[in-house]
Amino acid sequence: GTHPSGLYTVLYDGEGTLEYEFDAVKDPALSQPGRDVLSVKASDAGILLRITATDPRHTGNYLRHIRVIRPGGVCDDDLFAYAEDAAVCQAQGRSYTPFTAMDGIKRFHPLFLSDLRRYRAIRFMDFLRTNTSELVEWTERPRLEHARWSGRNGAPVELALELATSLNADPWINIPARASDDYVVQFARLAKEQLPSQLRIYVEYANEVWNDQFSAGAWVQQQAVQRWPDQPGGPSPYTRRINGYGKRSAEICNLWKRVWGSERGRVVCVMGGMSANPWVTEQALKCPLWAAENGGRSCAEQMNALAIAPYFGVHLGALRWVDIVAAWTRQADGGLALLFQELAEGDVLNDPNALALPAVYRQIAAHRGLADRYKLDLLAYEGGQHLVGVGAAQNDGRLEKLFVAANRSAAMDALYSDYLNGWRESGGQLFMHFNSVSRYGRYGSWGAKEYQTQNTAPKHAALLRFIADHPCWWPDCH
Repeated sequence: GTHPSGLYTVLYDGEGTLEYEFDAVKDPALSQPGRDVLSVKASDAGILLRITATDPRHTGNYLRHIRVIRPGGVCDDDLFAYAEDAAVCQAQGRSYTPFTAMDGIKRFHPLFLSDLRRYRAIRFMDFLRTNTSELVEWTERPRLEHARWSGRNGAPVELALELATSLNADPWINIPARASDDYVVQFARLAKEQLPSQLRIYVEYANEVWNDQFSAGAWVQQQAVQRWPDQPGGPSPYTRRINGYGKRSAEICNLWKRVWGSERGRVVCVMGGMSANPWVTEQALKCPLWAAENGGRSCAEQMNALAIAPYFGVHLGALRWVDIVAAWTRQADGGLALLFQELAEGDVLNDPNALALPAVYRQIAAHRGLADRYKLDLLAYEGGQHLVGVGAAQNDGRLEKLFVAANRSAAMDALYSDYLNGWRESGGQLFMHFNSVSRYGRYGSWGAKEYQTQNTAPKHAALLRFIADHPCWWPDCH
């Protein structure tokens, strides 16, 4: 229910009939062929647009090029300067252009752009559906002209590069697990053509190949077992998987660097590590199986950075702690004081495996040591709080209520400040928060904001304050 109420405009080419339901009612007096005007009263239902007839005279003039345009516009044609109406711009002595009068298709709403404007880099892992992508060849990729960008292979890569350019932010892209060499080369060429010269690009192969939750891991393992068959006393299939991940990461890095040639320094090749298990991380960096075929050269020699996901708080959603953590909710404050004490110190549950901040800092330190050993920068490919029920605990309403309340609490703002400063002081560099905007609920409270127009969002406030206080703190930061 957070989309704006008001008059929406639907533009279309061709002949036919569009009908609307839920939040939208067509205003016949304001509408004309090719242009429907809708009166929208926002609720949780949203807007249903249905095509009920097309090309009624059978001339081939079917309904197409349908654009749904929200109310509002911008001041002085500034794509970051949103205005609800002309009065907003006039009060500032600026000119107003409604969205309906702007030239061409503007893909990104000013509020969306404004929210992301302060970030140094944008990681497009979920945007490109890295965890479900089955892309192999470049010709198979989603295109801007496709009707939907929400399939299992994600949005067009051109859209990711366009957004990064609009924001003047470095893109961080993930190459699909099954992508061919040609896919990799074509992507590298496109990025070199489209990105302005001041931007870098972070290139990572797949996402969390060590994680059995995602299909990429099984596929990489299958490829690795074929390359390095079973041997008595030899490495396990999982070990071969991690070696295969390191191998392909190095290969992809080499392809990108070759394409970018004299500008190869703008390509930051990233090896993803496993925060909780430095052995897995080092196996990918050393990749001894591949190194044995390449004169002893480790995969790390091809890379620029090591990245981990230093989440905190995941232990609070574990089944073994459900009854104890749920009992906290009977406290007068709903359990928030005990929860934040546990997150900050880990001394309430006294779980040796707890991922409270002190344990997270130890993980960071271990990987800082690995990064130093292999002469790599240490980055965070994801990070933030990880308050969500695990397994059956996901359905426990008491936990959901507590975890959502914690993410909305001012105490989370303060804890994020400590956490981000702890990352910086531990030698971490670029930190990618997961993610920008998403709903809170039993599947987690991942967004820095819950909805685009939210004014008070503790995690978002902490992130922006940290950026303002620490714009650059590592060598070669730009």
